[in-house]
Amino acid sequence: MMPRLRAAEIEAERVVALLRMVVAVVLGSFLIFALGPNLPENRIPILHRQWGFAVVTVVAYFLLGLGTWVLVRRDLFRHWMVWPTVTADALFLVLSVWLSMRNTGMAGDAAFAFPSIWLVPLVLAFGVLRINPAVMAYLVALLAAGIALLISLGAGGMRGPGTGPSGCFCRYRPMSCGWG
Repeated sequence: MMPRLRAAEIEAERVVALLRMVVAVVLGSFLIFALGPNLPENRIPILHRQWGFAVVTVVAYFLLGLGTWVLVRRDLFRHWMVWPTVTADALFLVLSVWLSMRNTGMAGDAAFAFPSIWLVPLVLAFGVLRINPAVMAYLVALLAAGIALLISLGAGGMRGPGTGPSGCFCRYRPMSCGWG
């Protein structure tokens, strides 16, 4: 790899690591301000569990940013390490939405109702900063597959079995969609 491109890639990863930490701090601050007045004994169980999931996710995302930043600062970050960090970005997002779905009992129909799904553009922007089109394509594929999986979990379950957008494909009887 050319030295200037390598330097640009390392600098991009340093910026992405810092942005991860900033995002984690902003999300953590939002959680504190949004849920802080609720004392633990006054929280409803679903909110208490959601708080726990959110804290673990935000702390883990901050630690990913911090770990990557330390590796870059100590000149230990290698070219191949971009792939696991991109994978972690996508997995954190998909896992966060999945945990919210599990905690609330909502089906894939409601995946876009959770705030964490709206971090997709931010994660894609992190991918663009990395310069490498292959990394960006990989990130898009991971996010698309993850979101498709989330949407398919219990598809139609919010309106009754077999009534969602994929309900026609999830039934065993042919022609059960009212097409004829």
